[in-house]
Amino acid sequence: DGSETEMEIGIPFNVLDASTNVRPDIDMVGMWDWGNPDEMPNDNLGADPAYMIDYNLIDRVASVFQAKGPQIDTPILVDGDMFDWDGISVADVSEIAEDTGDMPTGPEFDVKDVWITSDSNFVYVRIGIDPTGTFSGQWSNYANAPVFELWFDTNIADTVGLGWGGFWILAGDYKVNLQDAYNPNNPQSEITLWKYAGDYDGAFESYDSIGTVSAAVNTNDNEIEVAVPRDSIMAGTDIRLFVYSVGNEVWDNEEYFPNDQTNDVGPSYVLNYNFITGASVFKAVAGPTAIEDDDPFTVPASFNLEQNYPNPFNPGTTISFTIPHSGKVSLTVYDLLGKKVASLIKEQQLSAGNYSVEWNGMNDDGTAAGTGVYFYQLKSDSRSQTLKMMLMR
Repeated sequence: DGSETEMEIGIPFNVLDASTNVRPDIDMVGMWDWGNPDEMPNDNLGADPAYMIDYNLIDRVASVFQAKGPQIDTPILVDGDMFDWDGISVADVSEIAEDTGDMPTGPEFDVKDVWITSDSNFVYVRIGIDPTGTFSGQWSNYANAPVFELWFDTNIADTVGLGWGGFWILAGDYKVNLQDAYNPNNPQSEITLWKYAGDYDGAFESYDSIGTVSAAVNTNDNEIEVAVPRDSIMAGTDIRLFVYSVGNEVWDNEEYFPNDQTNDVGPSYVLNYNFITGASVFKAVAGPTAIEDDDPFTVPASFNLEQNYPNPFNPGTTISFTIPHSGKVSLTVYDLLGKKVASLIKEQQLSAGNYSVEWNGMNDDGTAAGTGVYFYQLKSDSRSQTLKMMLMR
């Protein structure tokens, strides 16, 4: 800017290989004095607590969250009995995100529930399939051995994420072949942990064995627990979990959880686990027309209600406002005595952005409001702003 105290940067969207989130970091050092750099946010690796800035490209919302801090010291026993999961909420993202490709021979692999948590030493995942099906049903109903994979994306630079449903995107950083835990010919309680090593000219991926994880199936044969050593997966802040299965090598009938991020239709979802704040599910791809390249978008910097125009007015006026993040919004007109006259927006969920609403000078009951001073109030979350306007008949 003119005072040389602020800088704006525009980065072409098509050069960022990012479909979900970006996390900016600002570093500056003068006189090559690397012992005293200026960083924003504070160093994710060296500081405790540490913080990160996260920007969601779908909701267009920026947030700051704690990325490193005290760990949980209470271990969870992986035994298949499910006794240690009290208080851990299921990460269920609704039917649209679950049932994208049920197995053709029945409910053997309709993923119904997924849980995830951690302590200082392990990341724990619990997966439940349709209770009318069983893991062993995959083996007895199919001519070919099943595929059941649990993938972890831990590199926050891989914002596109996993190879979800196809091997031509970006690979997950780690994976576990869970069918080894319930193979009736050779069930295993310690199974291999694989780390992504590369691909073959953009086709099938290559993984290296780097250790083992513990796994156990419950007595009903419809839930499985997995414990992955944290020092093996090298996840500093977040991991993004993906569950994938296919039966009988019928590749058009895969089962995904959450639903396939690479689909051409939305919405799609990502299951994200932050070691400080826990598990969350967020929209990853809104659809092919979610962000138009020819429709530049300016991120609103603050919560703001503008003066209506025209003012005074007769019979109608325009009210514009800005909200910096998504939330439930209300815009209400009151008279001088504080009585509600008109509800222009009533507890409506809106995304971050700039909005304009017309008021035609009519009460909620359909009668015309009289000449006088009126107040209009914008509310969103815990914030509100009120301005006045003049109606002249």
